[in-house]
Amino acid sequence: MSEILSYLAAALPADVSAGARLLALQCALRMNAYLHVELRAGLLRSLRIDPMQACRELEQARWASMVNGPGVAGVAAELRDATLLAQSPARPDRRRAADWALRTGCPARIGGAEPQLRLSGVYRGAQPSVLGGGTE
Repeated sequence: MSEILSYLAAALPADVSAGARLLALQCALRMNAYLHVELRAGLLRSLRIDPMQACRELEQARWASMVNGPGVAGVAAELRDATLLAQSPARPDRRRAADWALRTGCPARIGGAEPQLRLSGVYRGAQPSVLGGGTE
């Protein structure tokens, strides 16, 4: 997890919002071997971000290209950075990490609904020294 978070910190411009970074994290962890990802509407709602704005930011950063959506069914995107293929562990491990990041960034666990607080919670939780936890 910390490897993907470090990659995103370096790959995305500094002005990309926390909400867009939460979306990018889910995309990076849920992509297939062809850099394609589909996120259902329920998952987008769970992120509690503005998916239109987040998708726009990721497209402007040239990190992703939205193929479909975001809409009622969700969003489909092609990620534009092949570096992700070298960074990512096997897909089942990435999916577990994506679910962990979604739960860890849950507003009830973090104590706030702001994307910045949730993103910070995911970063802190990914550090192995924090309460002996984290996911590597």
